[in-house]
Amino acid sequence: MTGDGQSITSRRSLTLDLPPSCLEFSPLFPSYFLIGTYNLHKNEDDTAASSSEPQRRDGSIVVYRLAEDELKLITTKPRPSAILDLRFQPYPGKEDIVGVVTSTGSLEIFRFEASQQPNLELLGTVRILGLGEDVLFLSFGWHPTVPDTVAITTSQGGVHILQLSPNYQTCRSTHDPVITHSLETWCTVISPVPSNPEQFTLYTGGDDSVLNYATCSISGADPDDESSLEVQVVYGPMQVPGHNAGVTAIQPLPCGKDIVVTGSYDDHIRVYSIQGLHETYGMRKTKLLAEENLGGGVWRLRLIKTEQANGRWKALLLASCMHAGARVIEVVGSEDGEVELKCLARFEEHKSMNYAGDFQPGSQDGELVCVSSSFYDKLLALWSVRL
Repeated sequence: MTGDGQSITSRRSLTLDLPPSCLEFSPLFPSYFLIGTYNLHKNEDDTAASSSEPQRRDGSIVVYRLAEDELKLITTKPRPSAILDLRFQPYPGKEDIVGVVTSTGSLEIFRFEASQQPNLELLGTVRILGLGEDVLFLSFGWHPTVPDTVAITTSQGGVHILQLSPNYQTCRSTHDPVITHSLETWCTVISPVPSNPEQFTLYTGGDDSVLNYATCSISGADPDDESSLEVQVVYGPMQVPGHNAGVTAIQPLPCGKDIVVTGSYDDHIRVYSIQGLHETYGMRKTKLLAEENLGGGVWRLRLIKTEQANGRWKALLLASCMHAGARVIEVVGSEDGEVELKCLARFEEHKSMNYAGDFQPGSQDGELVCVSSSFYDKLLALWSVRL
């Protein structure tokens, strides 16, 4: 990697009431962002509950407004379960819909409105048939081109696909996992197949150090079971080697080159080429194009923007690096497969696990405005970098 990047100091910071696990700006109302919190209850001697008793967790969704360099608390919505992931739906016309996955095996759907008065309304709570409340939903990803469709990862290692009803109060889901890891599945992404709108690539990463991918299509439902969803695996799952610890972040790049960036507990960010399905041989080739140590486990990656010109492409990423703070990373590639990684900026005021951060939409032209957080010290920080 070229350069250590400029060191950034915070413009504002504050301490939250509960540990933050996830954070995202509203795409429709970019002055607002939501934080999901995760609170593990301790027993009387200040240790986690004994192994014979289920651990009790709760949390909240916290709404903040960013205005004139101030972080203003708008509202806090307590939840009966801990929040592990929170994401706004990217499908056009549904960007006011936000989902959260919880420590008791549920997907909660909210509508966030802030054009008049900020309001976070619970629309529905859905579960996967056959999975109890002892199964944690660890992360999820929206389908970007099929509305109200999500992939969800679990503490059992399975990855399920769900299609939500129009009122968000019920869903159809796969009974069996589409992809299974031998340990917890930490992340998943649905990436459309440009040449076939009926298909998508499902990427998953697990604590077993495996990056999996499979080409899938949604084929329908069992007519005898209204809750079922049938997903056909057209090709795969295939494993991508090269990670030395759990795969914790996956970010495909929309540069037309089947480029996927991953993060891992092993402190590395990696750039892979995962070629399309071969028409004759039915095989996909993968190649590691670049890897660099960022100094901390790369828990989350946010795509800021991509550019293409003169046979080259460039992507900017915000990386949440657990015990190393946040990084702004530039990835530059060429048609011949050469890839270079460069650290543009680093924010290192977090004193515990940096699991969650995001950039303010519309802020990437000239100045990138970011909010990041850390878990145990409950720090929330506002910072920015000139690009």
